[in-house]
Amino acid sequence: GYVPHAVTESVGRGWYMLGFVCSKRVLGLGAPESQTQGVGAMGRRVLCGCAGGGLAWLVVYPFDVLRNRLMWDWKREKYKGLCDCLRQSLHSDGLAGLYRGISYSLVRALPVAAVTLPTYDCVLKALEA
Repeated sequence: GYVPHAVTESVGRGWYMLGFVCSKRVLGLGAPESQTQGVGAMGRRVLCGCAGGGLAWLVVYPFDVLRNRLMWDWKREKYKGLCDCLRQSLHSDGLAGLYRGISYSLVRALPVAAVTLPTYDCVLKALEA
């Protein structure tokens, strides 16, 4: 389960920040300072945080599912390794099986990202000032 865990933690963080930064640009938060202040701008940052968190989980959730399946099969009775786990999972459940249960993760992750990423953004701006 180490490889899927490493992918979830490393690649997931990249997608987390990529989704946040790109959505900020789309919503005009890369504009001059006068346009990025106030309640409206903070609301847009919160929305961008949700976008970043949601995107990250959409990308890494299949790896999280595989990691959990491999951890449950710690005696290696069902799966020979990551590739075998992926092959069997796709054969038995299809691609949708790798996303089963994602709604619970999103319900938890979106509010966390909605607070964490805008806070990161505000602290970074304060440190740069």
